[in-house]
Amino acid sequence: MNEMRDQLNAKIGDVSSRAIRVQHQVNLKKNQHPSKVKVQWSYYATMAAFIGVLVLSINLLSSPFTDDRGQLNPVEPSESAIPPTTEDDGVIEKPDIVEPVDPSHLFMELNSHGEQFPKLEEDLRNVMSTPNVELGILEAMNDSVNGVSINENGMVLVEFKDFGSEVPSPSSEVKTSLLGTLYDSIFKYSEVQSAQFSFEGNLTAWQEWIGTYEPMVRQIVFDLNTHGKPFPELEKDLNNLMIQGYTEIDSRNIEVLADSVNGVAINEHGTVVVEFKDFRNDFGSLTSNEKSIFLTPIRETVFKYPEVKEVYFTFEGSFNHWCEWLESTYEPMTRKYDIEVLLANHTFYKTIHQTLLDGNLIDPRAADVFVVYLEALRNKDLEEVKKYSSSTDDDIETLFEIHQKIDYISLSIESINNSEGEPVSEIHLTFKQHDGTLSSGKYYLEFYDDGIKIQDGLRNN
Repeated sequence: MNEMRDQLNAKIGDVSSRAIRVQHQVNLKKNQHPSKVKVQWSYYATMAAFIGVLVLSINLLSSPFTDDRGQLNPVEPSESAIPPTTEDDGVIEKPDIVEPVDPSHLFMELNSHGEQFPKLEEDLRNVMSTPNVELGILEAMNDSVNGVSINENGMVLVEFKDFGSEVPSPSSEVKTSLLGTLYDSIFKYSEVQSAQFSFEGNLTAWQEWIGTYEPMVRQIVFDLNTHGKPFPELEKDLNNLMIQGYTEIDSRNIEVLADSVNGVAINEHGTVVVEFKDFRNDFGSLTSNEKSIFLTPIRETVFKYPEVKEVYFTFEGSFNHWCEWLESTYEPMTRKYDIEVLLANHTFYKTIHQTLLDGNLIDPRAADVFVVYLEALRNKDLEEVKKYSSSTDDDIETLFEIHQKIDYISLSIESINNSEGEPVSEIHLTFKQHDGTLSSGKYYLEFYDDGIKIQDGLRNN
């Protein structure tokens, strides 16, 4: 038996080793099969993900054309170019469409304009509270005053509720009555200089409704018959100027200026009123250069009289019309002490000024101060003299009387003595009086850190 087994093994080999080889091949095939299945599942997973992304993209892109369930719906025309807004509770509301404000409109905020003016506000509420056909106040205007404020310049701002859409613009007669009543209520307060009105802050809306585009200003009117006393000398000088003094303005109808001064009056305070005929329409408006040519000789004419302190020029009594014609502020013409003008117009001042500059004074500005001081004494200008003088008001009044007797053209400096120990310079003046008498006097310039003072030791010889 054993021999037969050995012979069989010799022919077919060892069965046990073959079994091992067969098992090895089987295992190899097993190992290859799972890999193939894994690749197939990976392929299917990739395809499924791609299809899912594609479906999601289609839903997102088609959302404007679908309902909440993703189903296609026909597009209906939109009622507004503005997209509706959706609140958190899901209710869809369309926004309010606000009409744009005209950028050319002027606005003024009541609260930032100035301080509240409750007394005037109450007065205006009373005006607007009762319907009045004559004033054009209708029911829609009742209780229409939102507030009133006044700034540091005396400008009042009155803000109304916007009744412009309910109340038509007033006729000329009604407008005059309404504005006149508002004017009387506003300008009874002395601190008010001008007034603006608005519809809820919109100045232009009020201006368009009322038909007036300028601020309301205090009307300053003078009556020559009640303002002091007539000033015939100045009236004559101004009429001569109007006839002969404006040949440079050859582009204007200067003939209308002849005999255009109706009258001149001056009161005890040195305030002069000059009333002109209203030549605005015939003469026209002036350019900036022409204004200077027109006003300079007028200034020189009126202020050659020492008693004149300030001047109001009017057209038929209206100071406002004069200022509006010149496009100037509502202020009188006042005496100005311009050193350049004084030196250019007066040779004696120019000589005195140069002598002082050559006199080695501690402060060369003393030359300007001394010339202005002399001119202020000449004009009996107490306030200007007090800027530089250490004298009392009574002493200054005495100096005025003395200087009125001096022929200023004869003024000259005889000597200048600078103190070695004190910051003081002695100025010795010589001059003639109007009666021809030769006189002299001394002035002492005292130099301080904060300015220059003048002690007047004037004595008549």
